[in-house]
Amino acid sequence: MVVFALIGLMLVFAIPRFQQKLLPEDSRKVARWIMAHTAAARTRAVAEQTQFILNVGISENRLWITDKAMSEEAALAAKEKALVLNENVRIRKVEYPGKTAVVSGIAEISFYSDGHADPAWIQLKDTTEAPVFLFIEPFLPRVRYQDAKVE
Repeated sequence: MVVFALIGLMLVFAIPRFQQKLLPEDSRKVARWIMAHTAAARTRAVAEQTQFILNVGISENRLWITDKAMSEEAALAAKEKALVLNENVRIRKVEYPGKTAVVSGIAEISFYSDGHADPAWIQLKDTTEAPVFLFIEPFLPRVRYQDAKVE
């Protein structure tokens, strides 16, 4: 467990900066937030042996992390402290392989105590109108960035 925690912490600080030249500033900010917080959620899920959830508020255009052990009040407080995306970046949808895409409401991406996560595509749209895809890998600790979705 300690090894997973150390690896997760290293990944948070060693996230590649490749997106600096590929994405507009607002999209970069959101991509960095997702990369850092998913790595931390995966690490904490293993270390604390509880399920962590990345909540993607598509309609509200916000992102936040909760865990299964949180009280309802703590979960609401986490939602209030969420990353609220500005008007230049929108969350278009979240897709789970083999399932229907979530285009409104809240999509949940879980990180489990054994180190794996729900595989999911998060699609963002910015002022350039070019879609940006972020893929949460089920067994790899990093988030993959792509400018086109691969099936």
